[in-house]
Amino acid sequence: MGAPPPSDGYRPGAALDRYVRLRDRRCRFPGCRRPAARGELDHRIAWPDGPTDATNLAGLCTSDHRAKHQAPGFRFDLTADGALAVTTPSGITATTEPPPF
Repeated sequence: MGAPPPSDGYRPGAALDRYVRLRDRRCRFPGCRRPAARGELDHRIAWPDGPTDATNLAGLCTSDHRAKHQAPGFRFDLTADGALAVTTPSGITATTEPPPF
């Protein structure tokens, strides 16, 4: 069983939303343990340049989602299997992987 199909617009469809939140379970920012169910889904590549699909969405808590967009110089790289690498402006990279289904 794979990810649901992409959504046409900015907001993911219900099945895609559930899939990403279940895949991630917690905020994907390294060290954060807040539940993804209460957070926000973030487009790694901003929509409409990036798709609204499982390979471009990650669950972040509201605080880390806001920080991602307000802190210059951070880089977020999401792989197709859900691994998220966050690189700081100084070049330090931390990677998180979603827990197994």
